[in-house]
Amino acid sequence: MSDNTVAVTTGTYSGTITVPQTVSHGGTSYTVTEIGDSAFFKCTEVTAVTIPQTITRLGKRSLYKTAITEFTITKNVTELGVSCFYGCTSLNTLNYNATNCTFTNYASFTQFENCKISVINIGNDVEVLPNGLYYYYTGDEITIPSQITKINNSAFYGCKTLKKVNYNATNCEDLTSTPFKSSLSKTIEEFNIGEGVERLPGYILNGVVSINSIKFPSTLKSIGKYALNECTGITSVEFNPSLTSIESYAFAKSGLTKVTIPEGITSIGSCAFRSCKSLTQVIFNATNCENPKGENYRWFADSPVESITFGPKVTQIPSYIAYENQNLTTFEIPSHIVSIGNYSFTLSGLMSITIPRQITSIGSHAFSSCASLTDVYYNADSCASATGTSGSMFYGSNVNNFVIGDNVRHIPGYILYRVKALESITIPENVSSIGKNPFGYDENLREVTFNAKRCVADPPITNSINAWFGDTHLYKLHIGDKVELIPEYLAYNQDSIYEYNIPESVKEIGRYAFYSCAQLKKIELPRKIEKIGNYAFYNNMEMTGDVFIPITLTSLGKYIISMCDNIGDIICEAPVASPTDTYTFGDRIHSTKWLVVPRCSAQSYKAAEGWKRFRYRINDVTGEGDIDVSDVNRIINTILMGADDEVTKACDVDGSTAVDVSDVNMVITYMLKH
Repeated sequence: MSDNTVAVTTGTYSGTITVPQTVSHGGTSYTVTEIGDSAFFKCTEVTAVTIPQTITRLGKRSLYKTAITEFTITKNVTELGVSCFYGCTSLNTLNYNATNCTFTNYASFTQFENCKISVINIGNDVEVLPNGLYYYYTGDEITIPSQITKINNSAFYGCKTLKKVNYNATNCEDLTSTPFKSSLSKTIEEFNIGEGVERLPGYILNGVVSINSIKFPSTLKSIGKYALNECTGITSVEFNPSLTSIESYAFAKSGLTKVTIPEGITSIGSCAFRSCKSLTQVIFNATNCENPKGENYRWFADSPVESITFGPKVTQIPSYIAYENQNLTTFEIPSHIVSIGNYSFTLSGLMSITIPRQITSIGSHAFSSCASLTDVYYNADSCASATGTSGSMFYGSNVNNFVIGDNVRHIPGYILYRVKALESITIPENVSSIGKNPFGYDENLREVTFNAKRCVADPPITNSINAWFGDTHLYKLHIGDKVELIPEYLAYNQDSIYEYNIPESVKEIGRYAFYSCAQLKKIELPRKIEKIGNYAFYNNMEMTGDVFIPITLTSLGKYIISMCDNIGDIICEAPVASPTDTYTFGDRIHSTKWLVVPRCSAQSYKAAEGWKRFRYRINDVTGEGDIDVSDVNRIINTILMGADDEVTKACDVDGSTAVDVSDVNMVITYMLKH
């Protein structure tokens, strides 16, 4: 001891012992701070020991086998030595007031070995329950008071008779593993949480299988991670409106059969209800709950949920809520839901789904890889496109019947990207926009019926990767008789199409619409068409026959039939040429194909941008319907005899503004090639 402190030492003691705070010797006062090692060792006639507030240590074997019935560990005690109360068989009540105490020899906690303590009273200043405090406790009930801020993991180690716990701690930190170890996991039958408790700390009941019910106070706001993990006896819980957070694995492997998520929940941790083998029903009422961030965060993983119901105030189906849930085979999206989260039904057992009109957002892979999902009825008016190829909504599912409702105005991008079972699809009349690559890599999609009157790509397609049927090989493309606009990239690179039509209703053909369609045989443009975009029929080498340009067609893009080397003549109906792009028809078309124009129009076409590049230009000189010898004779007569202005203009077939031998040669050349 130090110069001014002393310890109670070994002696012969009996009866009631009161240890003083100070003692005097030789005129000097000393503070008593310790009950020394073996101080009351085997003093079997000692019936009570009272220690002062100055005591900081109870030495090893210090009260060994005394006859005390009650003992108070004072506030300043910081150490309980090994076996300090060993064999105190009459010790029934322990008043524990130490605020910073350590039980030495962590491995065995022999301080109370062979005692029969049935009452432990925790003082008002105690905030930490140390390891070993309840070792050899023989009572069946404990109360954890409100001021406790920390429970050491082994505070209740070896406490084998405990059946009831009253938990009142209002600010207790999480544990790192379960405090009720060993046989306690099978003996605790009742766990009462007091009013005023706002958080149930993590791991508090982890692995306690004997509890079959629990009631949460109205003040509870948070349930910590693993708090009721493996509590297989708990089959139902009722959450109060105050609850806002359920943390990771809080109820994992529990015995829950049904769970209702209250409206106020804003956060549910990863796998909060994982592997609950009897959990078949979920009622979800949370209106502002944070979405899981990935599949490892899914809440009901490996639980056999068969039914999910969303409360009337819920507007979003959370991400991953039914991920890998094969037991969920049917689901009806309620009218108050407007968005569906990422991966929400991925790998689920759904067999069919109807997407209602009010849905405005469907997340990435929301219905992906659903092996049993064959029928989809899509009615969302204007659902936003998912982002990128990874956002495919039905990626890898076996959808073979995808019905788009008549009210649908926008088809989201990537909606059916890589859907292998789909063989045909119909785009209804009212669709006005379609996102990026909605039907890309649909390897069995062979037939498309396109009825949308005026549909555009939104956002505009910037490259072939975003084409609507990219890397999908169609055989048939049916364009409805009310379609006015054939949109850009509609049949881009569809080298397997052998059947298609352009109805008379079409007024505009978008850029790249029939780019490189190797099986297309002929172009028959509608009589009222007004516009053809860049590369619309580019590189269709199998197309033959004349190309008729009606009078209404006044806007032509670049290279519209370039690389279509097997077509016939270009026959124009308009008497006055509308200027177009220099490369509208491509170099080989300009140099090898005949431009057939109306009578008296050659000079107009010769002067017009785009048209003037044609090497061969011809018209029906006589107006009789054929270009033949009578046309040659008319030109020769005009050269020799002259004619009025109209006839002279008609005879100028090459558009040179003069009627001469070159015009005769042009007609003869045309006749020889036809």
